[in-house]
Amino acid sequence: MNRLAGILLVFLCVLNVRAQTDRDRSEWAASLFGETAQPTVEKKNYLIKFDFGPLWTRLHDNASVLGYIGDNFQRMRIVILTATKHPKEPDTYSITGKSMVKDVIRSFNGTMKITKASSLSATILEEEYKGEKVKDAGVIMGEYHFSEDSKQTGTGSFDGVFVTYWLIDRNGRLQYDEVMVGADGWRNNQFAGTWTSYRTKASKPASWGDSRIPVAGDLDIGAGEFSPDEKYLAHGWQSYHDAYVGQNKRALAEERRQWWR
Repeated sequence: MNRLAGILLVFLCVLNVRAQTDRDRSEWAASLFGETAQPTVEKKNYLIKFDFGPLWTRLHDNASVLGYIGDNFQRMRIVILTATKHPKEPDTYSITGKSMVKDVIRSFNGTMKITKASSLSATILEEEYKGEKVKDAGVIMGEYHFSEDSKQTGTGSFDGVFVTYWLIDRNGRLQYDEVMVGADGWRNNQFAGTWTSYRTKASKPASWGDSRIPVAGDLDIGAGEFSPDEKYLAHGWQSYHDAYVGQNKRALAEERRQWWR
């Protein structure tokens, strides 16, 4: 089993347990990082010198970013629009973005903080990226807190942990790792956590990611790629199913619509 496949297998196993509280999320993150970081080299102090912002804002299309909110896996579309590195805290980024649930669009702002970062050992790097002209590759992990406008109805805040896979090319430039983008189970920019209502203080699970969704329970029945179970189609997934299973042109146009503009 290659390195990425191994990471994704562990990722799927770990993500079967939902992170509902701060403690649970921290333990989930530590467990995930502990598994994916073998065999790797801890490099946070080195890696936070790079600007990871473009890795989180590069995929502004519904076909790639998938998400849900609530126990019924109601579809949630979400994009990070800006990610600005803090001038004095290189591991922290100011974030703006938008989410959409049932055609209701909400803006949010907040922070993402890198808490751990590591890269593959030279041996594994050579084995997994042979011929790709990659100098370094690995994973970063961190925490996020996004706040919606409290003056609007039905708003709250997102909290959780994230994982991003990265690489450094032969010219020393940080890049989003999509070397194995066509492989079964490929994913990146995984966000797992909760959304908490300002009014009721009640929390719901809320997760999203590029190509696959973490902590997705039985929502995702796809093998090689994401595919929603038909029992959840009424919760916002009908358009996705019609577009990519039925190849319906109207549904495809909806999936590609830039709703955040």
